[in-house]
Amino acid sequence: MHHSVLFDALVSCDVDVHVVGALRLLYKDMRAIVQLQPGMESRTFSVQRGVRQGDPLSPVLFNLVMRSVLAEVDAIWQRRGYGSNVGQKLDGHRLTHVAFADDMTLVTRSWLSLKRMLAMLRGALSKRGLDLHPSKCKAQTNLTDWALRGEVPIVSGFSLHVLPEDAPLDVLGTVVALKETTQVEIDHRIATSWRKFWSLKRLLLNRSVSIKQRLRLFDSTVGCCMLWCCRSWTARVQEVNRINTAWHSMLRRICRHGRAPDESYIDWIRRSTAKARQLAEGAGIRNWCRSYAAYKWAWAGHVARRGANTWLWNVTSWRDSSWTTCSLAVGGERPLRPSRRRWMKWEHVVQTFSRQAGLGNWISSTLDREGWMASQQEFVTFMCKAP
Repeated sequence: MHHSVLFDALVSCDVDVHVVGALRLLYKDMRAIVQLQPGMESRTFSVQRGVRQGDPLSPVLFNLVMRSVLAEVDAIWQRRGYGSNVGQKLDGHRLTHVAFADDMTLVTRSWLSLKRMLAMLRGALSKRGLDLHPSKCKAQTNLTDWALRGEVPIVSGFSLHVLPEDAPLDVLGTVVALKETTQVEIDHRIATSWRKFWSLKRLLLNRSVSIKQRLRLFDSTVGCCMLWCCRSWTARVQEVNRINTAWHSMLRRICRHGRAPDESYIDWIRRSTAKARQLAEGAGIRNWCRSYAAYKWAWAGHVARRGANTWLWNVTSWRDSSWTTCSLAVGGERPLRPSRRRWMKWEHVVQTFSRQAGLGNWISSTLDREGWMASQQEFVTFMCKAP
């Protein structure tokens, strides 16, 4: 981005003029060289665009500029009725985009409105010296008979890659599928965790290193990879068991308990798993299933306390048109899929536990923050069905 745009964004956000002046001095007369190899350097050149790489302040500055970009285009999008209603209308606003730093997802109901939104977004970005990266722009549609797939030209020199019908969309390290959303995401997280595990196998499987240190490394790398964004999952019992199976399998490889000559395979699996769990608990390693349940319980309280007039609550409790149509057809809240697998709501397990534990209305129970968190371990045990 141009530096002048950066300072304009700071002023528009009512940042103190002294702070803006200090940042102007920080970015004034910036110069750089390119070093190809020792002794070979380019001439000095002036740097008049972009934020400082590696500076902790740079993401904040970039977000301020993107905030001004989105404020400019979203006003037009709302006026023209672009985007989608999610749940009850929120002050007449539609959900048009979800943004995090330089990663953005547009939400639209038609191909024409998508092209117009992209055109306006590119125009607002170009004013600030920014542009969209064509190779990273992808589209996903829930229309099964949609004919436009692959690279689809939008304007001269810019095209959009429309994903195949069943292909998920990558968003900030997660995958968003239109069918079996949680199952696809858990499969993706398990596969990603295994890739991380094997990339660190020289450290994780090195028996000359303390088992406690290796387990802690496993928890801080592979464990964090597995539990990324797990609060939004609506996992069934089978999917929770798959998470548990992957966790046990990795622990057995790290702990590596040998099999006795006269020991059956099943007995060895049970013994090695029990010992691996014992070592993991001694090292303070998170149990993936129990951690998922604990995170979900805490997140449920956070969502409910935010109130029904927020985007967070609306996108969590919203049901799409397919759900609503099926629910009305069968006269219940949990219609059956063609595969006879019941649809699940994200908060269903929270509702069930609250009812059985005598907490009453779970949304009202979240107002007592301390009391809500006191029930967390009971919920974890209820959800995992395991000691």
